[in-house]
Amino acid sequence: MTSSPCWVLDVAYYVNFDKEKYDLAFLYHLLKHLNLKQFARGVKPGISRSQVYELQVIVPQLKTQKQIVQILESKFAHLENLTQFVQQSLDKLHKLKSALLTQAFKGELENDKI
Repeated sequence: MTSSPCWVLDVAYYVNFDKEKYDLAFLYHLLKHLNLKQFARGVKPGISRSQVYELQVIVPQLKTQKQIVQILESKFAHLENLTQFVQQSLDKLHKLKSALLTQAFKGELENDKI
């Protein structure tokens, strides 16, 4: 997704939209949710424009689109924080495991410390 001017190649699709009717971030999430990769065919996978044009979606009013985007971004931010927390916890567990293995192979572990 980009909101700045760009040059689209022949293997890419673009969306023109009316700012008065559509929220760009909403369209991004909608298109991502549609999983358009399922339509990719051929040796050099490409998506048939006609298949995409046949898709029917319900697009709510602009106000609702903005509310949906706000909720999604809030939830995604929360998920990102959780992901970072889990990754940090995993990193700590790997370090602990490594330290325990080092102690075990040096014969420094005692039964009451395990």
